[in-house]
Amino acid sequence: MNEVIAELQSSSTHNVSAAAEMYGIARSTPWRRWKGLTASRSQTVEKSRVLNDQQAQRPLQHIRDSCDRCLPPTPATVAGTVAQLGGRPPGNNWYSRSVERHRNNLDSRHLDRPDLDKHQANSAAFFEQYFSMTGNKTEEYGILPENT
Repeated sequence: MNEVIAELQSSSTHNVSAAAEMYGIARSTPWRRWKGLTASRSQTVEKSRVLNDQQAQRPLQHIRDSCDRCLPPTPATVAGTVAQLGGRPPGNNWYSRSVERHRNNLDSRHLDRPDLDKHQANSAAFFEQYFSMTGNKTEEYGILPENT
């Protein structure tokens, strides 16, 4: 299609029918593109995206930094950042699609919910909280250590 449009731009007569016939496509397709009524799929996708490729690097870096600290960001946190950068809120599935699209650039061990739950359950803070609460309850109810 780009060749047809280039042909139309280079010719002085702008004969859409002749250019379409030369490349073996329907006359209406290059005519709509030439008039600006339609756009290529890549142009349409680019316009519909919340962030361009350069802007998308900032939330990706935030996800990487958070995952390095074993504290992955919530989808709502990332969506807030994206909304500020893009000027409009992303859709409901934006976070999961973005993580999937950039999976090779992310260390996403803790981005998957089951892995995150397992990681949080195996943390030292979780064990400290559990044994602290258990100790408090045994004192509160007068349970002897040999009965636990």
